[in-house]
Amino acid sequence: MVVPVNIGLLIIRGNTNNVKRKLQRLLELAASKVTQKLYVHLEESDSFEELLPAIYLSAACIKSEVDFRVLLDRKTVQVDKVFYDKIKDPDQPPFPIFNEVKLNFSTKFNLIKAPFDFIEKPFRHVVLGGAFDKLHNGHKLLLSEAVYRSRKITCGVTDGDMIKKKVLYELMEPIQTRCANVENFVKDISENVNCITVPIYDAFGPSIEDNGYDAIVVSDETLKGGEAVNDKRKEKGLRPLKIHPIKLLGNEQLNDKILHEIKLSSSAKRREMLGSILREPKNSPDEIISNKHYLIGLTGGIASGKTHIAKYLASQGCEVIECDQLVHKIYSESEELRNKLAEEFGFDILVNGNIDRKKLGELVFEDKQKLQRLNNIVWPITFERVKEIIKKSEREIVVIDAALLLEAGWGKYLNQVWCTFVPKNEAIERIVARDNVTKENVKNFFFRNSGESLYSDAPSRIYFVVRKKFSVRKKFTDNPQNSALHDLHMARFFHYTLVTLTPFLT
Repeated sequence: MVVPVNIGLLIIRGNTNNVKRKLQRLLELAASKVTQKLYVHLEESDSFEELLPAIYLSAACIKSEVDFRVLLDRKTVQVDKVFYDKIKDPDQPPFPIFNEVKLNFSTKFNLIKAPFDFIEKPFRHVVLGGAFDKLHNGHKLLLSEAVYRSRKITCGVTDGDMIKKKVLYELMEPIQTRCANVENFVKDISENVNCITVPIYDAFGPSIEDNGYDAIVVSDETLKGGEAVNDKRKEKGLRPLKIHPIKLLGNEQLNDKILHEIKLSSSAKRREMLGSILREPKNSPDEIISNKHYLIGLTGGIASGKTHIAKYLASQGCEVIECDQLVHKIYSESEELRNKLAEEFGFDILVNGNIDRKKLGELVFEDKQKLQRLNNIVWPITFERVKEIIKKSEREIVVIDAALLLEAGWGKYLNQVWCTFVPKNEAIERIVARDNVTKENVKNFFFRNSGESLYSDAPSRIYFVVRKKFSVRKKFTDNPQNSALHDLHMARFFHYTLVTLTPFLT
């Protein structure tokens, strides 16, 4: 059995028509022999403009996690193996006959005769923009077209309110990550092009601020945006930019039935994250409460569906600890806690010796510092009670349902963290219907204190994420040998759970 290498280089030779006939198969063969990254080098420059989109579209149709990158300009790359097609004659059949050259691990392959080095680039400075989330082959094509045509590119990366209309924007990568991914990609495919990324918070960004740009690269769907840029530039006395449109990548193989999209889309990638394991579960938490139990944290914003999922998990044999109810119980049982809270927030919060939760809430939710003081008092006591319940439980799986689980720092005690969420508007509607309050009160009360804080850095700590209106997948049970759940003989249970969670989320 041939062991795949980490990084490969595929050299494509022949005239355009011949290459097109065998391109898909060439990429599939090479990708099957690589685990991480496959560089692609076109030997003849006259076919570049036609073959570049074809390469990225073919790559997008291949079911592979390999990162495909077409090299531009002169470039030295470090690879483990070089692949090339023996047959260059256009009269030969399109089925590729592969040659492979195994290199030493540290070998650098220098493309000395890179054909694009000697092509006069039409522009000095090109500008483009986008969200560039989950950098995919459509992004790579857009960036490559800019690199091919210019010695310098400025790329605006959208953030702030600009991204909030995107599907599942809560799961987008941080702006710093998206900017770095763009810069690293450009540097990886060309050593001769300077790439600058700029976070942008409106539809225009730097494109209307500088007379040094020659052109703007857009996709078919953002062509009107390019025209709007020129209108703004005209208003400001700047010369118009040459608009270079790129056709969207898409065909029937890329048709996303849930989002009704035919273009290659980051939103489709974000949708695939739902119900999928984002990180490998821990065989053992960083800090152990019990060696007998598998601990899952269930967190999410208000009205996000945690209760439904918690009830379902309980019906399937999990021990579910609902921390909200537990805190209420502690309030009623612990005179010491009641007195401590009264000393901190005033004795007006006591009614007949008991905590008036409404009065306490009105005090703390209007002041984040007071809320933090409340949490600092209540969280440690609650967690001690949680640990007691875990140690006494006879169930193998214990689920801790807590809205502020990550903020409380409990993640280090858990094998996994599951997160539920719904769009803000839907959460508002749910709270209004459930609690018989006005929308304005909900906005002032809830989102002032919650908002997006749950998601700001949570993705780096969350293992599994679910959201209403989208189906749940079962990726991590496809190979139970690699799952911590397999060691606990629970893969079958979780396979069933992820599939049957769907009714709560659709």
